[in-house]
Amino acid sequence: MMMFEMVEGDFELWPRDVLPARRSVLEDGYSGSAAGLLYDAVACFYRSQNVVFGLRASEKPRMVKQGRRIVLKEQVRGMWDNAGYYKHRNRAWMMVAKDTGFRVSDTVGLDVGDLLGAVEYMVNGETYLEFSMVVTKKMQVPAYPVLGPEAVEAVRLYVGDRTEGPLFLDESGKRWQVPAASVCISDIAGKSGLVNVGCHSFRIYFETQMQAQGVSEYVWKRWMGKAIKSQDDSYSQVQNIPGKSVELYAENYGAIRVFSDERELQQRLDELESKQMEVRGMRAEMQEIREQMDLFRRLIRHLEE
Repeated sequence: MMMFEMVEGDFELWPRDVLPARRSVLEDGYSGSAAGLLYDAVACFYRSQNVVFGLRASEKPRMVKQGRRIVLKEQVRGMWDNAGYYKHRNRAWMMVAKDTGFRVSDTVGLDVGDLLGAVEYMVNGETYLEFSMVVTKKMQVPAYPVLGPEAVEAVRLYVGDRTEGPLFLDESGKRWQVPAASVCISDIAGKSGLVNVGCHSFRIYFETQMQAQGVSEYVWKRWMGKAIKSQDDSYSQVQNIPGKSVELYAENYGAIRVFSDERELQQRLDELESKQMEVRGMRAEMQEIREQMDLFRRLIRHLEE
């Protein structure tokens, strides 16, 4: 039985959780639906006590953007360092996800052909790839994604000389599926000390940053494949001029860039490779010590006989 108790103007919900009132609804990282249900439950409780309860429109729980599910740049860098055994795939996925704002179903749905068919542009000495139209899996909305330099470098390193098949592969060489990808990214976030961060956090990151940059809503929605309710010509004007979409994307890329530049990214890679070489050297040294100890034990047994 759920119990309610008034405590000095705040509220407590038992038995499952003890939740502070009002402001924590926005700060504790609940999803939009959970925060909305919580608000409704608290409002009903206060009304049953004949107490007026309300939040200003600006305070009401709206989207997970206001909670911990927003992945931050330094958090992405931490996840990059903890990418796990399939590091090249996982890093490539993270860079593609944060550069496109795609849902996990759309990222894992990409093929190598999509990558090879993308148009390459050089902007300020950096490579950008503009994809042909991609229809999103969930909402069947046309998307026109662009990959920035970080995603281009990571995904090309991962793909190597492959020319066909799914872009992201699982351990058996088949297409990486949504459940497996979701678990993998959540595990990486957990190992990086993050709570309530998953695949969708990268989509929210892209949307939030583009909004903050003042990019036209119709433009960034077309990039990430989000439904547009009203007709607008702003994207069609961008789309009809070759390279214009990439030019606009590049102007705002600094907002979603995780590393300061390509040299920092390469330095991060070199440092990780150096650490891995050091670990491999220590393992080889330990194996040599084990072999010497095994030989010593055999000699002792031989002398005892």
